Amino acid sequence: MPSGFRQLTRLTKLGLFVVGCRGDDTRISELETLDMLSGDMNITNLKYMQDPANADRASLKRKNNIKHLVLDWSRGETEKELVLNMVMEQYLAVLNALEPPSKLEETLIYYYGGPCLPRWMRKQTHDSSCWEGTMLKQTSPCQLLYLTRMTLQEISNLKHMQGLVDLHLLNYLKLFGLPNLEDMWTTITGSEIREYLRIAGSNDRTQLPESMRSFTSLQDLNIHEACCRNGLENCWNPNDGQPPSNQSIGRLTSLTYLTIGCNNLKQLPETIQHLMSLRALKWSERGALTALPEWIGKLSALHRIFCPTVLCHSMPARVHKTPY
Repeated sequence: MPSGFRQLTRLTKLGLFVVGCRGDDTRISELETLDMLSGDMNITNLKYMQDPANADRASLKRKNNIKHLVLDWSRGETEKELVLNMVMEQYLAVLNALEPPSKLEETLIYYYGGPCLPRWMRKQTHDSSCWEGTMLKQTSPCQLLYLTRMTLQEISNLKHMQGLVDLHLLNYLKLFGLPNLEDMWTTITGSEIREYLRIAGSNDRTQLPESMRSFTSLQDLNIHEACCRNGLENCWNPNDGQPPSNQSIGRLTSLTYLTIGCNNLKQLPETIQHLMSLRALKWSERGALTALPEWIGKLSALHRIFCPTVLCHSMPARVHKTPY
């Protein structure tokens, strides 16, 4: 991108900013004077951002009219495997410096190579769990009071999500391509994800957070790979002494759409029979499921099932079958 952006002090729209790799490309610090920017903003090629001080001078935090922010490191498949510890620390320092405004409504982070969430997404009590040696300055966690949607995608080195700040209005969360994630949040204080939750591409050590049981207004749950290798019923500690209706997804009584992308799925979890609001059900076409339970016909709201052809004939007549 050409240099000279800092002179456009009355600019209100800049949908895309591409971080360059050449010396004469525009530096992200030129955004410092553009405090009237509003709406959507997509910052890509952050893999070329080596100086966190330069990112800090962009002063995204001051741009209160930006509502939707995309931070994209734009790394390819081969680059995912080449992130050394020193580079991971640099990624973290840059993301720390790109703190968004508190009135942000949606954030999407792609191909970030750091080991943990940025400081502005973590509570101070959990700061010791991650590198902070390159921090520019000590600041309080950002209060993302208006954030309703968050996507973390293809973040290969992220191991922990403990200490996530309170996101009181969050109703859409997508976690996709986090192969080294070992734990998620314990609780999202004051938040109840109501619209959509997708967890995909994590490893077999990942357990779904127990606080998910409180998401009784959640409408759409999409689980792929996460903890499926150990059986879906084990995702929420099945030995807690609770009756089946109180375990795992059986508590999500407002759920209307459920997708289970587990290739080793041999039977549907019994807790699904308590989801009386369920309207659509889909599971992996590569799964090992060969028969449907008798209770499937008791789900009175169920009207669409995506299923292998061999199973479609056993569906209740009122249910629309979509074979694959």
